[in-house]
Formats: sequence, structure tokens, C-alpha cells
Amino acid sequence: MISRVAIIGLGAAARAIHLPAIRKLSQLQIVGGYDPRPSFEVPFPLFSSVEELLVRSKPDLLVIATPPSSHFELVRAGLAAGCHVFCEKPLAESLSEARELSALAKAAGRSVFVNSEFPWMPIHSAAKNAMS
Repeated sequence: MISRVAIIGLGAAARAIHLPAIRKLSQLQIVGGYDPRPSFEVPFPLFSSVEELLVRSKPDLLVIATPPSSHFELVRAGLAAGCHVFCEKPLAESLSEARELSALAKAAGRSVFVNSEFPWMPIHSAAKNAMS
């Protein structure tokens, strides 16, 4: 089964990390993207808003590669659209926001994944312990 993937944020992280990783997985198909100012050209449809991206491309997985201040609202939008979400770190700007996203994901029956290439750092352990 091929999963449909959409990406929000088409900057350096998308170009160097997320898109190459997605392209290596044959079971994933990139169906669209959104960025108000994409920094490079892409071979998939771009949409004029997050809402249009989610409605028209109907992704199974939403990748969020945007500045941290936007993560909370974008993860909420992805979950509301029925997507699993893969988000750049940090997931949220507060523990209360992270807890809300966790509750929303559970209620929607969806998963939220946070990209962290340094999971052994003390700050990540502290966050995990605070959320338990």
C-alpha cells in the first residue's frame, strides 16, 4: 500500500533531509506541498494554503518542516484532517500544547512523530519525563 505524503515548509530541512528520505521509501508518494515562499522548485503540486493542501491532496502523512512557532497549529490541522504527522522539533512551545496535541492524536487515532536526531540530549529526556 502506498501512503500519500504532503509537506509543509519547503526550505533547507525539506530539501536536504525530508524530501530525500521520503523519496528513498517506495511505499511513499509525495502528493503536495505548501510554503508561502518555497526556496526551491519541486516536482509535485504546490497549494496556496495549508487548508487547500489538506483538502485537495488528502495525505495520509503530513510532514511539518516549518519554524517552531507554527508547529502547534499545523499539527492540529493535520490531525483534524485525519493525517498522521511527522513534525520537526520542537513539537510545541509549551508542555500544555504538547499535551493537547497528544490528546488530539489519541482521539483521532493518529500518531505524531517528532524528528530528533539527538535523542540522548538531557533536554529530550527531561521533556519525556515531564510528559509521562
